[in-house]
Amino acid sequence: MIKKRLEGHVQIIYDPSNSYLEEITLGALARSMGHSFKIAVVTQSPHSKIFTFLENLCISQKFIKQYERLHLETFNLQKNHIQRGILPQVEFQTIPYDKLLSKLYSFDYIIFLNPGEKILESPKFQDFLLQKQDETEILLLVKEKPSHQLKKITNTMYSIENKKNSALTTNTNTKIILNSAFSELFSYGYLIKKFIQKNNVKLIAFERGDLIYGEVKFFRGIKQFAKEYLFYGTFDFVYTGLPRIKGPEIRLQNTLGDIAEAKEGIMLSITSLKKLTPVIIDNIEKLSEYSLTKNEEIDIFRLTKNEVIVPIKKQSDKTKNYLNFAGDIVIFNNEKNDSQYENKLKRGIHF
Repeated sequence: MIKKRLEGHVQIIYDPSNSYLEEITLGALARSMGHSFKIAVVTQSPHSKIFTFLENLCISQKFIKQYERLHLETFNLQKNHIQRGILPQVEFQTIPYDKLLSKLYSFDYIIFLNPGEKILESPKFQDFLLQKQDETEILLLVKEKPSHQLKKITNTMYSIENKKNSALTTNTNTKIILNSAFSELFSYGYLIKKFIQKNNVKLIAFERGDLIYGEVKFFRGIKQFAKEYLFYGTFDFVYTGLPRIKGPEIRLQNTLGDIAEAKEGIMLSITSLKKLTPVIIDNIEKLSEYSLTKNEEIDIFRLTKNEVIVPIKKQSDKTKNYLNFAGDIVIFNNEKNDSQYENKLKRGIHF
C-alpha cells in the first residue's frame, strides 16, 4: 500500500445520462498512475475498450519509463467470468466472480465504472466497502441512482447535470465544468478520449510551474507515445507559471515574472484554439489574482474557433463572467459531503 496522500474514502459519481463517466475514469487514471498507486479498474462492455488503449500504452517503453512504479490491473466483467489484465506486463488471466473482491483487497485506488447491479447491490460488495483497508480509496461511477444503503456507506456523492446556454448566439463550443475537484479529472479524461479518437489535442494550465501533480508523468508519456505510434492523434501540454514551492516554503506573493507567465499562457491559449480541437484551459481561475485587463482574459473565449474545455473547481465572482461564453455547463451537484474529507483534498487523489 502507498500510505502517503491517500485518505481511504469512498466516493460516488452518479450520471444518469452516462455521458461523462469514461472521461472521469481516464482522468483519475492519469493522476493516480503518476503517484505510483497500485490501481484497479473494474468495468464491463462497452467501457472495456478503455483497456485496449491502456494495453497499447504499455507497449511503449517511452511511456513506461516515465514511472518509477507502475501497477495497474483491469477487470473486465463478462457473462460467466472476469478477464483480469495485469499492466504494464500485458498479461491476462481468467478468474471467477467469487474471487473478485479478494483480488481487490490490496489495491490503493479502485475505480468501479458501471459494474452493474450484480456487483453494486451485492451484500458482499457493500461489506467490502466497509471492511477495506483504511488507506484504500474507491471511486464508484454509475449511471443508475445509488441505493440508500450504498449512499449511506460512502463519504461523498455527486450527481452530474448538463445545462445548455440557449441565450448564446456565438460559438457554442465552450464547455465549462463546475463545482468539484473532479472537474479537472473530467477535463483530462475528455482530452485523452479525444486523443484516442484521433484528434490533435492540447492542454494549457496556468500556475502549474512546480509540476507536482500526478498527471504530469502521464502527459509526458502519452506525448512521447503519440510520436512513436500514429494510430491515435497528437498530444501536447504546456504548464505555465513560475515555481512557488521551495522545500517547506510556499511563495504566495506574485511577481512581474508570474504576470508575464500568465500573459504568455493567455496568448498560447488563443493561438491553440485557432488550430487544435479540443483544448483544455486548466486552472484559469488563478488569472483573477493578477492585474490583467478584462479583455485579456475574456479574449480566450471570445476568439475561440474550436472546442475549449474549462474546469473550475470553485466558482468566484470573477469566474461567473466566463459562464456567458459557455455553450455547455456541466455541474457536479454535491449530494453528500464529508466536510472532513473536503478539507483533505490536497492529500488525496485530487493532488
